[in-house]
Amino acid sequence: AAGGEFSFVATPMVHGIEPTDGLEHGGTQVTVRGSNFRGGMWCTFDGALAPASLLSPNLITCASPSHPPGRISVGVLSGGVSASSGATPFEYTPAFAITSLLPSLGVAGSALSVEVRGYGFAGASSPACKFGDVAAEGRVVSSSAVACALPA
Repeated sequence: AAGGEFSFVATPMVHGIEPTDGLEHGGTQVTVRGSNFRGGMWCTFDGALAPASLLSPNLITCASPSHPPGRISVGVLSGGVSASSGATPFEYTPAFAITSLLPSLGVAGSALSVEVRGYGFAGASSPACKFGDVAAEGRVVSSSAVACALPA
């Protein structure tokens, strides 16, 4: 009879991830803290696989794949055994985009305010607009609008 070896290994455990959010286009470097990590592991983002880099038996990193905005579960996979980080989900956030400006033209130095419309503005702590080479402070009106005063 042919001989072979079989080894039992401890189940990988996920204790947390950092950061807990990233943009929908992917590419966020996610650090996974846990135990029983080893080479050849994968991170799972809502079922999508991303190769993991082993930093230590307690730490791996992986880049998030693209995914529509929303909350998903991140886990790890090794040798067909998975562990989920259900206590620390990952939130995909929309990348921002500008769709229109209202008004689309104005006179420099006027008291005009420009509304920048688009998406992904929610949570912006210090929005700003740039008119040519001049920056102007902005104010988040909603997740789809930022208002900026024309510079003097």
